[in-house]
Amino acid sequence: MKSMQLELPSAPSWGGRRKGAGRKRNPKSGVPHCARRVYKAAQSIYATLKWVILRGNCYILIQMKGSMESMQLELPSAPSWGGRRKGAGRKRNPKSGVPHRARPVHKAAHPVHVTLRTRDDVRGLRTARVFSLLLSSIKGASHTDFRVVHFSVQHDHIHLIVESRDKATLSRGMRGLSIRLARAVNRALERRGPVWKERYHAHALTRPREVRNALLYVLMNHRKHGSSSAWLDPRSSAAWFDGWRQDALFEHALRDLDGLAGLVPPVQAARTWLAREGWRRHRLLGIDESPLARRVSHPSRAPQ
Repeated sequence: MKSMQLELPSAPSWGGRRKGAGRKRNPKSGVPHCARRVYKAAQSIYATLKWVILRGNCYILIQMKGSMESMQLELPSAPSWGGRRKGAGRKRNPKSGVPHRARPVHKAAHPVHVTLRTRDDVRGLRTARVFSLLLSSIKGASHTDFRVVHFSVQHDHIHLIVESRDKATLSRGMRGLSIRLARAVNRALERRGPVWKERYHAHALTRPREVRNALLYVLMNHRKHGSSSAWLDPRSSAAWFDGWRQDALFEHALRDLDGLAGLVPPVQAARTWLAREGWRRHRLLGIDESPLARRVSHPSRAPQ
């Protein structure tokens, strides 16, 4: 028996790997498909690069196929000065008695004792030429919400008792008054530059006795410094003060004022209860009293 071979039908001729199979290349295209894939991959990589600048450090973040690699570039370090460290900051003047701190809240019912001190090269505030300009400056500084009630001018500092509506008004009023006084001093002394040694010192007067002590200290400050031998200081608001104890000594002391009482008052009348009436509970001021807590006597000037 002869072997018999059966041939199965051949498979279809399409599909599979064979010569000439696949997408035919466009003869007009100059960029092959593989190059396009590389170009698109490069575009996606370029789009994922991000630059972040944070506190002087430059970070390059590279994202590729869902993974992220971080690389940090350090710039030169900043200079060593500045910042929080031991001994940093503005140095305090050892001769300054007024620290640079926030001032306390001011109440309209409390008068304020203010002191302004001049620089070491500014003296002679009690001279006639300087004092006349200071007097007009004090008069022009008062307004509805800020009032100068009393003052005393010494050779190198000025004492004031002022009233104000609130903290902001007190600050603005004192700033304006300080500028007025400084310009008056420079104009009288024919000089230029700063006048005040430091910021003004302010002390709120909250009790009647405290107000009386401040009035005595301001109006009789010439006795503490020996600026004048007169009973009443003509370089203060003593001529317009109505709280003196009326006696024979007071009538004699009015001669020291040289007619100042007849001038227009450069100060304003007190409106707070403490400065107007409250302090009088502890008796009126006597012209023989002194800020040194002792009474003084002038035998050569005693009334005859």
